[in-house]
Amino acid sequence: MVTPFAQGDVLALAGDAPWITISELAGEDGVVVLAPHPDDETLGCGGAIALAAQDRAVEVVVVTDGSKSHPASARYSPEALSILRRSEVRAAVGVLSDRATLTWLGHTDQATPVDGPALSRAVTRIVERVDRMRATSLWTTWEGDPHPDHRATAMIAKIVRECRPHLKLWSYPVWGRFISDGAPHVAGRLRRLDTSAVVDIKRSALAAHRSQMTDLIDDDPRGFVMEHTVQDHFVATPELFIGEGEP
Repeated sequence: MVTPFAQGDVLALAGDAPWITISELAGEDGVVVLAPHPDDETLGCGGAIALAAQDRAVEVVVVTDGSKSHPASARYSPEALSILRRSEVRAAVGVLSDRATLTWLGHTDQATPVDGPALSRAVTRIVERVDRMRATSLWTTWEGDPHPDHRATAMIAKIVRECRPHLKLWSYPVWGRFISDGAPHVAGRLRRLDTSAVVDIKRSALAAHRSQMTDLIDDDPRGFVMEHTVQDHFVATPELFIGEGEP
């Protein structure tokens, strides 16, 4: 895992990145958001979801079940953690907008499909959502994020875009905000979205992910808990999007 606030090039570059409107991000119709894990949707683009859902359809597709965030917990088996995290993301999306919908693909955490029938099924399900939502934009984690599920989700998004070339494709960096070698890959393509109007909504949505943001699961010292300073960063700073080419 990267160390937040290590003055990563992407975050430094963001200070001079042009601003973008929600209409430019979303296009004229619906939006499909790909989240590798429950909570990535809120961390990376929760404000954008809240803004977009005010006047267009938004669907969040959660790719994995997040079941490996606390591998040594005795009270929360992977199965129990999967159930918990599904309930958390359902609550979080509901906070972001009571109009946004949720699809749970349910792949095992750290096992996002990258080939074979599982990949084909994932792409098919997402394309079905794109068609049903009449989506004009697809948002995904960035291929430069230092997590294999994030990179695999970005790859899936590009395949979906090949199937539906009319889609705008935008990546949102999560941990990639903080890496030290990302700037050359995003120069000229990075945009900032002002989410100050929905900051309280985003904060409440993030709080719904209790297993990741609090010490709810306290019997695994290796388990993931996001520090409050990092939570505050994701809530209070502009959301970042990287253009992946016009349709």
